[in-house]
Amino acid sequence: MHPDDAAMAARLGADGVIVSNHGGRQIDGSASPIDVLPAIADAVPHTVVMMDSGIRRGTDVLKALSQRARYVFNGRSFNYAATVAGTQGVRHAISLLRAEVIVTWCISASIVSRKRMLRSSGADSAKGRHHPLRKI
Repeated sequence: MHPDDAAMAARLGADGVIVSNHGGRQIDGSASPIDVLPAIADAVPHTVVMMDSGIRRGTDVLKALSQRARYVFNGRSFNYAATVAGTQGVRHAISLLRAEVIVTWCISASIVSRKRMLRSSGADSAKGRHHPLRKI
């Protein structure tokens, strides 16, 4: 959970590091893995960085990936699903998480694309001129 620890692991030959605070959620004020992830990724640019902890939905997965996690782990949701409905529950949980990732990714890509199109189109609302793409 600290960039120096990740750097030491990389120097000692670790192929990757997992950013996780297993058990830390019980301690008020402990760092959140998503908050320290960028600094850790900066500290070990040639090492695979993975994240575990706090992943509950597709938006959490994409947040971690956007902060340069190469892999994202989620165990709790699948443990709950297995407890309630066995293998079928886990399959259902996987399909829900997958759908959330896809929908969120598509929405995010649409928003970014729209902003890029507006920027490159020369739309200038401050002068009262509007490009047709502004209404998309």
